[in-house]
Amino acid sequence: MLPWEKRPFEIANLLNPAFCSLLLWAAVTDFKQEKQQGMPFALMFLILPVILHKPTREALPQTTRTPLQEWVKEQPEGFSLLFAARTRQLVPYSKEALTFGIQRHNLEIDESGNLVCGNGQLNIKNVIATPIARFIESSKQLGRWFAKAEHETVIFKTLGIRP
Repeated sequence: MLPWEKRPFEIANLLNPAFCSLLLWAAVTDFKQEKQQGMPFALMFLILPVILHKPTREALPQTTRTPLQEWVKEQPEGFSLLFAARTRQLVPYSKEALTFGIQRHNLEIDESGNLVCGNGQLNIKNVIATPIARFIESSKQLGRWFAKAEHETVIFKTLGIRP
């Protein structure tokens, strides 16, 4: 990963730690609301590869009633291989986003090693009517969807990823 000042303009904007941290926060928030516990740490690495990739984000089901396994079967051939590669590429940016969120107390790691929302000042009301709102809503939906899974290992196995 290039130092911040050497990143191409497009990469610096799309993979901005503040923006990516907001996406993590949104997923963690709705995961916790759905499951009444923090999001397993490893799932954090799956959020950006789903949400930042437009075809994958737009292919997400409209509701969380669609099982993950069923959704993956509907994806184009080779989806898991491409998703795994994208996930590996985004690991440094996911870590950077998590660090940003922790530094600002918007994200925390609880005693069980799960991600939870912190008590930092995060005001998303200003982004509701912007294109960013679509990303936030998709992240929240992804968090709820992950919460409905039996266990995080099922999610990883279904997506063809090894933590």
